[in-house]
This record gives sequence, structure tokens and C-alpha cells, in this order.
Amino acid sequence: MADPRIEKWTRWIDGPIKASVITMHHHRQIWRGVSEIIGEHGELPPSAYWEHYFDVYAETQASAVRRQADLHRDVASLGKLLSEVSDDVKQLTPEWWIGLWSIDEGDDIERAFARRQWDDVFGGEVGVHLDPAIPTADLDRLIEGSEAVKRHVDKHIAHSEDPGPEPKDPGETAPEDALKLSEVHDAIDVIGEVFTRYYPLFEAASMVTLEPQIQHDWLAPFRVPWIRGRATRT
Repeated sequence: MADPRIEKWTRWIDGPIKASVITMHHHRQIWRGVSEIIGEHGELPPSAYWEHYFDVYAETQASAVRRQADLHRDVASLGKLLSEVSDDVKQLTPEWWIGLWSIDEGDDIERAFARRQWDDVFGGEVGVHLDPAIPTADLDRLIEGSEAVKRHVDKHIAHSEDPGPEPKDPGETAPEDALKLSEVHDAIDVIGEVFTRYYPLFEAASMVTLEPQIQHDWLAPFRVPWIRGRATRT
């Protein structure tokens, strides 16, 4: 009989977690593609559109990072999965994991290869089941790598924090709380790296890439005029 907790973790990582991680990488893929077009075009006129475009991208990506670092009891996040797994590792054994592989009966070479994979990635200092130090360390890395983004989302996107009174002294400056887009991208990288470690644990299959192969010409809209016969607004 399958363990219900393992079934739940498998459902999480192959469902909402995978969808969110791939979407984050896909959105960044599009962002970088458009940025290359803008860079190659030369100087473009100033517009409120650029601010809108940046804000929508940055806020949706930051919110997606926060969701994967969320440890609330009701969420299905990567952080919550690591937290639960690190507290309940004894059922995650090499025998269980090798059982996920499609190994022909009597194929000792493939079975030995799977066992080496387990020992190298998941066995750690324990061997007989997942070493809890591994998901604990990965959870710490995930939380640390997402902290600046999560803090910004909590203060400025999910909620609106009181900024406090303006400085009275002209020489006094307010605390700097700006989040850089590079910090969001760094957090996405951490989430992607942690995800690619644990997806094989529950699926016995690796994610070759987290950026989808777009099957259509997504740049086609940029090759046609967008405005025809419309008055210019000043």
C-alpha cells in the first residue's frame, strides 16, 4: 500500500510546484528575450508602458518566489515539502526509490546504477533512508535565498506597510528597502536548483531544462505594426 504522505509529496512536486517553477523560468525566458530586442533596437522613447511592463513582471515573479518559500500549514510549496520531508525521512528508503525505476527483472547493472545514484544524492551519512541533513540544508538555502524577495513582497505587494514618518533632519535619509530585479532572478535560480534535486526523488526522472521549448514563433507580434490610424496622445 502506497504511503499517503509520499503520495501527497509526489502530487505536490509534479503538480503545483513544478508548474510554478517552470512558469517562473518561462516568464524570465520571455523577459530576457524582449530585453535583447530592446537592447538591439537602440534608444526607445520614454513611456509609462515601460514602468508598467517592469512592474507587472517584477511583482508577479517576486510573488511566485514567495509562494515557493512559504511554510504555512495549508500550502503546497517547495519549502513546505522540504520541511515535511526533513521531519519524516525513514520511509524514503533506497529500496522504495529504486522501486520507482523501470528496471527489468534481473538487470543488476541498472539496479546498481540506481543505488549509486541514491548514495551520491540522497543517502548522505545515513544510507538506509534519506539523510535528513540534506533536505534541512536545502530548506535553509531556499529560505535564505528567498528572504529578501519574501520580505519585499510582504511589505509592498501582499500588504502595504506603514512607511513611518518622513525624516525630520534634511540630512537624514529613509531606510533603503528597494529590491533589485537581480535578487529576484537569483532567488529563482535557487528555487530551480533545489527543485531539480527533489523532482527525481519522487519521480525517478530528471528535468533536463526548466525553460520550456516554445513551439511557436513568440516573436511574431513584434514583426508587425501595432498602431494603425490611431491618433497620437500627448
